[in-house]
Amino acid sequence: MRFKSTLVLLALVLVLGGYAYLFEGKPRSKPGVLEKAFTVAAPAVQRLQIQQEGKRIALQREGSGWKMTEPLQVRASAAVLDELLKALGDLEVQQRIEGARPGPGFGLSPPVATFTFWAGQAKGEAQGLVLGNETPDGKTVYAGRLGSNEVILLPREFADRLRKGVNAFRDRALVSIDRARTERLSLTYQDRKLTVVRRDGGWRVEEPCRALAGQGEVEAVMDSLLNNPVEEFVADGVTDFAAYGLDHPRMEFALWERGRGEPLGYAVGNKSKDKAPFERYETFYVRPLGTASVMTLKVARADDFVKEIRHLRPRRLLAGAWEGVTRVGVEGPGGGFTDERGPSNRWEATAP
Repeated sequence: MRFKSTLVLLALVLVLGGYAYLFEGKPRSKPGVLEKAFTVAAPAVQRLQIQQEGKRIALQREGSGWKMTEPLQVRASAAVLDELLKALGDLEVQQRIEGARPGPGFGLSPPVATFTFWAGQAKGEAQGLVLGNETPDGKTVYAGRLGSNEVILLPREFADRLRKGVNAFRDRALVSIDRARTERLSLTYQDRKLTVVRRDGGWRVEEPCRALAGQGEVEAVMDSLLNNPVEEFVADGVTDFAAYGLDHPRMEFALWERGRGEPLGYAVGNKSKDKAPFERYETFYVRPLGTASVMTLKVARADDFVKEIRHLRPRRLLAGAWEGVTRVGVEGPGGGFTDERGPSNRWEATAP
């Protein structure tokens, strides 16, 4: 009986030892010295691809920013991708599993997720990772580098960055435009339209009348309509906008950029939910112009969308470049006076 107990204990030790060998492994590096998973500079990465649960997210650089090419053709968040690439550059192998090969036991065949990137030229050699299950302590995940049969452990935090889904990588700026190149701004309501154009170095009202517009006032209108980020990405590929009040929007905001044919902007529809008594913001459905996407936008109050011509007119009674003025005259019921700027740039009374 005692002999059988000894055999059972011996088998238990072998099983536990095998588990530790397979699932904890033995570090090849010295304690406290970790190797980089990749030697790549973030600015060199031109394309990224994340594949998990049968879905693929593809992103690539475009000018100074990023765009998503799969599953949607939309702008991507430069801030989110910059953080991801920084994490990639800092990524360190926590441990190597000696003698192990990628397999179902680690969640690597098939993998839970695959992360691929291309550095240098767009058609350069692909590098990347296959990511598997979490380790029992939950601090790391099993992984493998593309083209390698070695099993390594990586911080779980890096894997978490890849599991956020499509919308986490989208740009939350509703409109991305170079204000210095903006030539026209239009606000279209159900009963009226306001339009200002940039002309001769300044802004002028074109609709509903012709008048001078204030530089600061036009900038303030842009600020109020451009500075609120997308709250939620509601739906893409929408064909019926009536449910969102976007078939007949309450307002359409459009900007024309020099050298660009189509305007940028968005249409505003119904409230997405009623404002709670103590809630500071109201949320509306919006649709970026030229798209079939519906999103929500938070504003402090619905009046933020309501602009009148007075919001565009200059606050100063006389707006202009005073440096070129050489003579000023004032007339009133009791008479008047005239001052002129002299050669020394001093003002002198010339009448009466």
